[in-house]
Amino acid sequence: MKKYFAIILLSGSLAISACQENKNTSGENQNLSTDLVTDGKKPKMSFTETSHDFGNITEGEVVSHSFEFKNEGEGDLIIAEAVTSCGCTVPKFPKHPLKPGETGHIEVKYDSANKKGFEEKTVTLVANTVPPNNIITISATTNPAPAQ
Repeated sequence: MKKYFAIILLSGSLAISACQENKNTSGENQNLSTDLVTDGKKPKMSFTETSHDFGNITEGEVVSHSFEFKNEGEGDLIIAEAVTSCGCTVPKFPKHPLKPGETGHIEVKYDSANKKGFEEKTVTLVANTVPPNNIITISATTNPAPAQ
C-alpha cells in the first residue's frame, strides 16, 4: 500500500511541476545584458502585436501564432533565450543577429492537451535590448474534447 501511495504521489508531483517550471528553449543558459552593447548602439525590439488570443479551441489541439517584430534600434539585435511560463508553450526564434531595420518572427506553439477553460501563457524573450526582457502573451479558452 505504501508503495502505491508513493507512486501516486510522485506521478502527481511530476504532472504539476511539468506546467509550472520555466522552460529555456535555446538550449543555453546565457545571461545577456546591455554589456554586449559596446559601441553605444542599442537595438530595440518593436512588435506588431504582443498578445494573441486563439479564441475557443478543443482540448488536444495544437495551435500556433507568429509574432512579427522589427529591430528599430541602432545596433544588432540578439535574442539569447526564450523562457516560457509552461512546458505546453514552445517558441521558435531567430538564432542570428538582426541588423537595424530587419524584421523577424517568433513562432509560438500551444498544446492544449489536458487543459480546460481559459489559459494565458507568456514567453519572455531575453535579448540585448533595454530592457532585456520582452514579453509576448498567448491565450485560449479550451473546451473539452467530445466524448468518444
